[in-house]
Amino acid sequence: LHESAAGELALGVRPEHVRLVGSGGLRGIVFGSEYMGTLQLVTVDTPHGRVRARISSAQRVQPGETVALAFQEDRLVFFDTTSGRALRSALFERAA
Repeated sequence: LHESAAGELALGVRPEHVRLVGSGGLRGIVFGSEYMGTLQLVTVDTPHGRVRARISSAQRVQPGETVALAFQEDRLVFFDTTSGRALRSALFERAA
């Protein structure tokens, strides 16, 4: 969560727009993973809440492992937690 002039914000991001990186980014601890053939859905506990990443099954992660997350910035959406409304973003600008 992040605070702005409008109040608290929540970040919305789809798992396919999150990747695990070697360093930098938001760090967290792997809670678990679900294998789905060539892909897996990895759940990571961060200081700001749980985040899911959809990654290749070839990329190995273990519960309890610390990982770094990176987000596809043009796919992020912020929501005002009071109203639940999405704020304008690059994603909305492309759709307009």
